[in-house]
Amino acid sequence: MAFVYKSANNSGFSPASIEVAKTTETVTAKGDVMAWDRGNNALERATSSTTAADMFGVCMEIQTAADTTVIVVPFSPGQIWEADLASNSSTSETGERMELTDHDTLNNTSTEITATTGTFVQLAPVGTNTDNKALVMALGPVGVTTAS
Repeated sequence: MAFVYKSANNSGFSPASIEVAKTTETVTAKGDVMAWDRGNNALERATSSTTAADMFGVCMEIQTAADTTVIVVPFSPGQIWEADLASNSSTSETGERMELTDHDTLNNTSTEITATTGTFVQLAPVGTNTDNKALVMALGPVGVTTAS
C-alpha cells in the first residue's frame, strides 16, 4: 500500500495536492514517495539514497513513463503518514529515524539512522507487529529550492 495520509496535527483535513513536473522515465503509483531531481528540475521516485534535502511528498496517482506531470501531496510539518515497513513493526523503534528501502517502504532496522538518509521518524506501530506498518512523520524540507 505504500504511504497513506492520516492527519496533520489531528486536524482531520485532507492535505492539499499539486501538479508537479516529473522525469519522463518515472512510472508512479499512488503512495510512492517522490524526491526532487535537481538536475532535471522535476520529481522522481525516492530511493534508499534519497536525503531529507530532496524529499518532496507522496504521489496521489498512477502515471506512466510518458506522462510529464504527477499529482503530489508535499510533505509539511505535522503531517502523519502510515507507512509500510520492511520488517515487523516494534514499539522499540518509536522515535527512531528510518530511511527508505525504496519509493514505498521504510527500512526499520531497530537502529537509529543518523545519516542524511534518515528521512522519517516513527511515531507508533500500526496493528500487529506482523502487519509491518507504522505511523511516521517526514523529516524532509518544507518547499523546494531549485538550482539556478
